[in-house]
Amino acid sequence: MRGIFVHHVILSNFSPFPLDPGELPPLDSWRMWSSKMIEDIRKAQLLWNQLDIEILSPIYIETPLCHHGKWYAGQPDLRAMVKYNGKKCNMLIDLKTSKRTYDSHAIQIGAYAQMITTPKIEMGLLIYLDPSATVPRVVDFELCDIQENIEIFNDMRDEFYNIPNVIDDYGLVVPHV
Repeated sequence: MRGIFVHHVILSNFSPFPLDPGELPPLDSWRMWSSKMIEDIRKAQLLWNQLDIEILSPIYIETPLCHHGKWYAGQPDLRAMVKYNGKKCNMLIDLKTSKRTYDSHAIQIGAYAQMITTPKIEMGLLIYLDPSATVPRVVDFELCDIQENIEIFNDMRDEFYNIPNVIDDYGLVVPHV
Protein backbone atom coordinates (compact mmCIF):
# COMPACT_ATOMS: atom_id res chain seq x y z
CA MET A 1 0.00 0.00 0.00
CA ARG A 2 2.83 2.39 0.80
CA GLY A 3 4.07 2.21 -2.79
CA ILE A 4 0.62 2.98 -4.18
CA PHE A 5 0.29 6.05 -1.96
CA VAL A 6 3.83 7.26 -2.77
CA HIS A 7 3.18 6.91 -6.50
CA HIS A 8 -0.05 8.86 -6.21
CA VAL A 9 1.46 11.69 -4.15
CA ILE A 10 4.58 12.10 -6.35
CA LEU A 11 2.92 11.70 -9.75
CA SER A 12 0.02 14.01 -8.90
CA ASN A 13 2.53 16.88 -8.96
CA PHE A 14 3.04 16.52 -12.73
CA SER A 15 -0.45 15.90 -13.98
CA PRO A 16 -2.32 18.79 -15.62
CA PHE A 17 -5.53 17.16 -14.37
CA PRO A 18 -6.34 15.29 -11.16
CA LEU A 19 -5.14 11.70 -11.20
CA ASP A 20 -7.79 9.11 -10.52
CA PRO A 21 -7.29 8.62 -6.81
CA GLY A 22 -8.70 5.10 -6.98
CA GLU A 23 -10.37 5.49 -3.61
CA LEU A 24 -7.42 7.44 -2.17
CA PRO A 25 -8.42 10.50 -0.13
CA PRO A 26 -6.04 13.50 0.17
CA LEU A 27 -2.93 12.70 2.19
CA ASP A 28 -3.95 14.86 5.14
CA SER A 29 -7.17 12.90 5.56
CA TRP A 30 -5.56 9.46 5.52
CA ARG A 31 -6.44 8.98 9.16
CA MET A 32 -7.28 5.34 8.61
CA TRP A 33 -3.59 4.66 7.88
CA SER A 34 -0.96 4.52 10.53
CA SER A 35 1.13 7.56 11.30
CA LYS A 36 4.14 5.43 10.23
CA MET A 37 2.75 5.08 6.69
CA ILE A 38 2.02 8.79 6.46
CA GLU A 39 5.53 9.54 7.74
CA ASP A 40 7.01 7.18 5.10
CA ILE A 41 5.05 8.90 2.34
CA ARG A 42 6.27 12.32 3.47
CA LYS A 43 9.86 10.99 3.59
CA ALA A 44 9.47 9.72 0.02
CA GLN A 45 8.32 13.21 -1.00
CA LEU A 46 11.41 14.70 0.62
CA LEU A 47 13.62 12.19 -1.21
CA TRP A 48 11.99 13.14 -4.51
CA ASN A 49 12.67 16.82 -3.79
CA GLN A 50 16.40 16.06 -3.46
CA LEU A 51 16.61 14.84 -7.06
CA ASP A 52 18.11 16.91 -9.86
CA ILE A 53 15.16 16.13 -12.13
CA GLU A 54 12.89 18.60 -13.86
CA ILE A 55 9.74 17.22 -15.46
CA LEU A 56 9.25 19.54 -18.45
CA SER A 57 6.23 18.02 -20.12
CA PRO A 58 4.54 14.82 -18.98
CA ILE A 59 3.18 12.62 -21.77
CA TYR A 60 1.91 9.58 -19.83
CA ILE A 61 1.28 9.34 -16.11
CA GLU A 62 0.24 5.89 -14.88
CA THR A 63 -1.21 5.15 -18.33
CA PRO A 64 -1.88 1.52 -19.31
CA LEU A 65 -0.12 0.54 -22.53
CA CYS A 66 -0.30 -2.58 -24.65
CA HIS A 67 2.04 -4.17 -27.20
CA HIS A 68 -0.35 -6.02 -29.49
CA GLY A 69 2.40 -7.68 -31.55
CA LYS A 70 4.16 -9.11 -28.50
CA TRP A 71 1.01 -9.77 -26.44
CA TYR A 72 1.79 -7.96 -23.21
CA ALA A 73 0.72 -4.83 -21.37
CA GLY A 74 1.98 -2.62 -18.57
CA GLN A 75 1.58 0.73 -16.88
CA PRO A 76 4.68 2.93 -16.76
CA ASP A 77 4.72 5.48 -13.98
CA LEU A 78 5.86 8.48 -15.99
CA ARG A 79 6.86 9.22 -19.55
CA ALA A 80 7.92 12.81 -20.10
CA MET A 81 10.35 15.26 -21.58
CA VAL A 82 12.76 15.52 -18.66
CA LYS A 83 15.87 17.45 -17.77
CA TYR A 84 18.19 15.22 -15.77
CA ASN A 85 21.85 15.92 -15.02
CA GLY A 86 21.84 18.67 -17.64
CA LYS A 87 20.42 16.38 -20.36
CA LYS A 88 16.99 17.04 -21.85
CA CYS A 89 15.29 14.06 -23.51
CA ASN A 90 12.27 11.76 -23.65
CA MET A 91 12.45 9.62 -20.55
CA LEU A 92 10.65 6.77 -18.97
CA ILE A 93 10.61 6.96 -15.17
CA ASP A 94 9.59 4.18 -12.83
CA LEU A 95 9.29 4.86 -9.11
CA LYS A 96 10.14 2.21 -6.53
CA THR A 97 9.83 2.23 -2.76
CA SER A 98 11.78 -0.98 -2.20
CA LYS A 99 15.04 -1.02 -0.31
CA ARG A 100 16.88 -2.98 -2.95
CA THR A 101 17.22 -3.13 -6.70
CA TYR A 102 15.89 -6.16 -8.52
CA ASP A 103 16.82 -7.28 -12.05
CA SER A 104 13.11 -7.31 -12.86
CA HIS A 105 12.99 -3.52 -12.37
CA ALA A 106 15.50 -2.98 -15.19
CA ILE A 107 13.71 -5.50 -17.41
CA GLN A 108 10.47 -3.63 -16.75
CA ILE A 109 12.05 -0.45 -18.18
CA GLY A 110 12.86 -2.39 -21.36
CA ALA A 111 9.35 -3.82 -21.64
CA TYR A 112 7.77 -0.39 -21.21
CA ALA A 113 10.17 1.26 -23.67
CA GLN A 114 9.35 -1.34 -26.32
CA MET A 115 5.65 -0.38 -26.13
CA ILE A 116 6.39 3.30 -26.75
CA THR A 117 7.02 4.01 -30.40
CA THR A 118 6.56 7.74 -30.83
CA PRO A 119 8.63 9.54 -29.79
CA LYS A 120 11.15 6.88 -28.87
CA ILE A 121 12.40 6.69 -25.31
CA GLU A 122 15.92 8.09 -25.11
CA MET A 123 16.65 7.27 -21.48
CA GLY A 124 15.12 5.41 -18.55
CA LEU A 125 15.29 6.08 -14.83
CA LEU A 126 14.51 3.87 -11.88
CA ILE A 127 14.04 6.12 -8.88
CA TYR A 128 14.13 4.47 -5.47
CA LEU A 129 12.31 6.44 -2.78
CA ASP A 130 12.87 4.11 0.15
CA PRO A 131 11.66 6.01 3.22
CA SER A 132 14.37 4.45 5.38
CA ALA A 133 17.06 6.00 3.15
CA THR A 134 18.53 9.46 3.62
CA VAL A 135 19.10 10.06 -0.09
CA PRO A 136 17.18 8.83 -3.14
CA ARG A 137 18.82 6.26 -5.38
CA VAL A 138 18.66 6.65 -9.16
CA VAL A 139 19.61 4.02 -11.70
CA ASP A 140 19.77 5.41 -15.21
CA PHE A 141 19.52 3.53 -18.48
CA GLU A 142 21.02 4.78 -21.72
CA LEU A 143 19.69 3.50 -25.06
CA CYS A 144 22.07 0.52 -25.14
CA ASP A 145 20.92 -0.53 -21.63
CA ILE A 146 17.28 -0.19 -22.63
CA GLN A 147 17.85 -2.29 -25.76
CA GLU A 148 19.57 -4.99 -23.72
CA ASN A 149 16.62 -5.08 -21.31
CA ILE A 150 14.16 -5.25 -24.23
CA GLU A 151 16.00 -8.34 -25.49
CA ILE A 152 15.99 -9.94 -22.04
CA PHE A 153 12.27 -9.23 -21.67
CA ASN A 154 11.47 -10.64 -25.12
CA ASP A 155 13.40 -13.83 -24.33
CA MET A 156 11.50 -14.22 -21.05
CA ARG A 157 8.21 -13.54 -22.78
CA ASP A 158 8.94 -16.10 -25.49
CA GLU A 159 9.95 -18.69 -22.88
CA PHE A 160 6.67 -18.12 -21.04
CA TYR A 161 4.54 -18.60 -24.16
CA ASN A 162 6.50 -21.75 -25.06
CA ILE A 163 5.70 -23.48 -21.75
CA PRO A 164 3.60 -26.53 -22.64
CA ASN A 165 -0.13 -25.78 -22.36
CA VAL A 166 0.33 -22.20 -21.13
CA ILE A 167 -1.57 -20.80 -24.11
CA ASP A 168 -4.43 -23.24 -23.53
CA ASP A 169 -4.37 -22.75 -19.75
CA TYR A 170 -4.82 -19.00 -20.17
CA GLY A 171 -7.22 -19.33 -23.09
CA LEU A 172 -4.94 -17.27 -25.33
CA VAL A 173 -4.69 -17.04 -29.05
CA VAL A 174 -1.21 -15.71 -29.70
CA PRO A 175 0.93 -15.43 -32.81
CA HIS A 176 3.71 -17.98 -33.25
CA VAL A 177 6.67 -17.16 -31.02
